Amino acid sequence: MMSRINSAQLQSANYTVHEEAPSLADDGGLIYSYVMEQNGHHARLDIRSDPEGQFEVMGSLTPDPPVRIGLITWIPIVATQGLFETFERFCAQGPSRVQATEPETLMWFYLKDKSHPGHYAIIDLYEGASGLEAHNRGEVAAALKREAATLVRGGWKAVLSGAIVYEVRSQA
Repeated sequence: MMSRINSAQLQSANYTVHEEAPSLADDGGLIYSYVMEQNGHHARLDIRSDPEGQFEVMGSLTPDPPVRIGLITWIPIVATQGLFETFERFCAQGPSRVQATEPETLMWFYLKDKSHPGHYAIIDLYEGASGLEAHNRGEVAAALKREAATLVRGGWKAVLSGAIVYEVRSQA
């Protein structure tokens, strides 16, 4: 189960996130909406929670021209104690590396949980499975794999075991 993202706890230099007021879904659940901006691209994510607490992720990305978000990866990471700033500098290179080497990755950013020092999440948006596969074979994933033993508590194994891939239902 995915926990609700609280934008008040999120911070990063490479994106802006705005949280909209939750709205009521037809079945009595809640829809939490987030609009993220990076390099002039806007992504809207709606995370729908039904009354039983199950989540569904919906989203859209509005670059020029608009594209559909098909997959989102959410990778929670706990940085190694004493290396939080080093991890953040490493992550700050992600957007430009992705933009230069991964045309099928629509957006890449990291989140910093201000309430829990050293806790982060890396989020990637793709139109489909081929983008995720290309990213996993690409320069950014290779760099994280190389640096994880030092920068991530639990190393590369922790990165892989925490990664979640969400299929996204397009906004109507």
